[in-house]
Amino acid sequence: MDIFSDSAAQLEQPLQLSRLEEPVVDFPTTGTVKSRLLPAGPWTHMLWNLSGAVVKEMLNLEFIKQLQQGTLSQQYYWAFQRQDVLYLRSFAQVLRTLSIQATSREDNLYWRKSSVEVEQSYRQLHIDVTNNCASPALRGIATMPMSSVTKGYTDYLLEQAPKGYLMGVAAALPCGWLYCELGWAMASYVHTHHPYHNWLTMYTGDEWDSSTKQFICIVEQQFAMADPLKRAQAARVYLESALWEKRFFQQVLNLV
Repeated sequence: MDIFSDSAAQLEQPLQLSRLEEPVVDFPTTGTVKSRLLPAGPWTHMLWNLSGAVVKEMLNLEFIKQLQQGTLSQQYYWAFQRQDVLYLRSFAQVLRTLSIQATSREDNLYWRKSSVEVEQSYRQLHIDVTNNCASPALRGIATMPMSSVTKGYTDYLLEQAPKGYLMGVAAALPCGWLYCELGWAMASYVHTHHPYHNWLTMYTGDEWDSSTKQFICIVEQQFAMADPLKRAQAARVYLESALWEKRFFQQVLNLV
């Protein structure tokens, strides 16, 4: 299946927007997944509705189902983690850019702390992948190059981040928000004997929720302060990034 065939259909309506004077409330929301983390206001409510179909498709991916059920092979799991290592390395750079662009001291501290945490996650995950992929069955996964999807996603984020604070936070938000929703969608499948228990529980804690809520609040504030042209651009950036987030998971069963 062509994982890029989603773009035209799902971007068609928001691409018709040239200005956003007020939050749009009439986007089709059929099948929209209710967010566990409430939007921070009308603008992030609009963004969630825009990405609703993307979120639903992501949660129904075969990779996600196998991960939930614990039937995903070790090869696919560690190939996914290897791509995450490569992704996080670039995402930390994006967060450092946001800390420089931040319009308040509170935002600056948030992004600095987040970038350090992502950098630490990247380094630890790199060690985990290297140590767990030493067996003959998993040989080569620890040195797997960046996939075309991972490169496309990170290139997109690195391209948007320098375009201004609004564009940067809009591009980065799907990584935090969709990952958080994914974590809670998997929560009911977690048990102590689940083969991927440690990874599944990383994204269902209060600390992760709190950080994502602050992220959503920052985006709401930036949309509220922006002019209508910038809002429309940022809404498209957010949705394109959400599509990349889905593709990141969708690629896994084609990695090995």
